[in-house]
Amino acid sequence: MPRTILAVYERCLVSRWLQGGVMAAVFLSAGVPAVASGGDCKRVLPLNEKLEDHGYPCQTLEQIEIALRAGDQTVRRLAVLLLAERYAEHSIPRIKDALSDEHLVVRMAAAGALRKLGDQSGLEPMRTDWERLVRTGGDDGEAALFQKANIALLRDVMDVSRVLAEFGDNRGYRLAEQAALNSEFEGHRYQAIWVLTEIAHTSREKLEQEGLNPGAVLEKVAASEKSKTVQDQLFGAMSKFSKELDPDLLTGVLRTLASSPHVSEADRKWARQLQKDFAEPPADGKTGRE
Repeated sequence: MPRTILAVYERCLVSRWLQGGVMAAVFLSAGVPAVASGGDCKRVLPLNEKLEDHGYPCQTLEQIEIALRAGDQTVRRLAVLLLAERYAEHSIPRIKDALSDEHLVVRMAAAGALRKLGDQSGLEPMRTDWERLVRTGGDDGEAALFQKANIALLRDVMDVSRVLAEFGDNRGYRLAEQAALNSEFEGHRYQAIWVLTEIAHTSREKLEQEGLNPGAVLEKVAASEKSKTVQDQLFGAMSKFSKELDPDLLTGVLRTLASSPHVSEADRKWARQLQKDFAEPPADGKTGRE
């Protein structure tokens, strides 16, 4: 999708989410900018301002170090991300220390930050976390994660699966497939969409070698999903990664959304318009959703 069309699409999508009352954390974690429902831009706070809101000014390296030792896991996670953003490869040794943080969200942030800086140090710790979490579910292995007692545990496994998929480790595929199609909890289903979309970045050859077909699963989700919240997550995932995914996967998901009886007529029309945008961008750069 051309940049102008993608920008308009994201503005419309986020506006619709806000109107529908979807949690801000859902789309902010997806990297989509927040926009007020009236169409006015709402600024997403930079990391240093988020830390200041938590009482941790981070104008200097020493101040970031203080935040890295904070008792609040959210502060430590933000500090890791700010350290990587501000000091790039020079921050790698300090970020590696956060791979042993007591809280999973900080370890995931550290692993992801290192990966973006070209360092693979976070891969093995994430694999260890994934295996530990699966074992925690019970003797039934991965199947036990779908018991009601393990709702939060499966959420954590999906989060780690997404980080692993960014590294090219697709071990979370089967769980994501099952969660996307069968979990009764919306949160699991929309987490699984992001895992499957990350896995879809894998080369077609490797996917075939591993016997994985994330595109087919995402099309099944598009055909069967009844929750508007999860449908919007699917639209959002296709939008965010439109330039990186196989065009056949994108058009297949949009085509299925356009014909799904569970999708509103307005959204079916939108999906059809987006299909046309991928094939032949309109001259005025509009998506039909303004």
